[in-house]
Amino acid sequence: MTLSLLHRVAGVLVLSLASMACSTGPRPTTIASGAETRAQQAVVDGVPVTYHVFGSGPVVIAHPGGPGGEWGYLRMPEVEQVATVVYIEPFGTGVSGRLADPNGYTIEAYVKAVESVRAALGVDQVVLLGHSHGGFVAQGYALTHPAHLRGLILYDTSPVTGGELGSDIMSNLEWFEHEPWFAEAKAGFATFSEEKTDADATAGMKRTMPFSFADWTHRSHEFAAYRAQARIWIGPRQTVPPEGGAFSTEETSFDVRPRLHEISAPTLILVGAKDAICSEKMARMAQAGIQGSRLVVLAHSGHMGHLEEPAEHSRAIREFLATLAP
Repeated sequence: MTLSLLHRVAGVLVLSLASMACSTGPRPTTIASGAETRAQQAVVDGVPVTYHVFGSGPVVIAHPGGPGGEWGYLRMPEVEQVATVVYIEPFGTGVSGRLADPNGYTIEAYVKAVESVRAALGVDQVVLLGHSHGGFVAQGYALTHPAHLRGLILYDTSPVTGGELGSDIMSNLEWFEHEPWFAEAKAGFATFSEEKTDADATAGMKRTMPFSFADWTHRSHEFAAYRAQARIWIGPRQTVPPEGGAFSTEETSFDVRPRLHEISAPTLILVGAKDAICSEKMARMAQAGIQGSRLVVLAHSGHMGHLEEPAEHSRAIREFLATLAP
């Protein structure tokens, strides 16, 4: 497989498988019970970013995977019982705005959106959870706005992309070579370059979806509703990453390994033991670089632990939140 295709696979599989407020003094880290659950908006450089608020208590901003993924798949009802979970609907998806520059869907842009949502909430410090590609955004935010970070949750993500992640993914896919769906799902990768529309991208993601779960063969019926509702917008996925970005190296468009030691916020790293997309290898790489970080491996999960093991996933987050200073 060529290096360019490895970049493509890494970028695509990581998904599938308010104006800035001025500070006038200390702000809370919680939102009172009864917070709005309707869609709300922040504004970033004139572009609206929608977010959805559920629950009450300490604020956890949750950034979904992608880029281009529909936010609702990340709903974590068990976590919403103990925290105000603010789900971001990223640029280029749903009812959030579209960027004028088709190559503008960068980690830096998503980081700005997170900061605008935090400011719109009127909360000085937040816990930031990033899943998959959202974990890239979360690491970028931790390096850019450390003063506003109460805690960091890196969920099924990686500190590096490009060929290194792509090679790891392609190797991990062979875990499933004896499953009845393997050939059909793997063949879906060949269609990535042919995708032109949102419908194309969504169909391709659904075709390769079995690789995102630890045991699709025996549990696919449990995830039928998720598969039916899953959706991707293609625009953000067509961004050509800029060279020399704030979170890049000469080798790849995202690589924060040299800077992980700068992350000072308490950090929880969550990964599924059978996550073929952002594997335990990548999670341990992040753990090694972030001083004091805690790693939790979900024994029976792939890339979707909040769906595969919701009790264990939420328990890890609830225990982590309980350790944070008020």
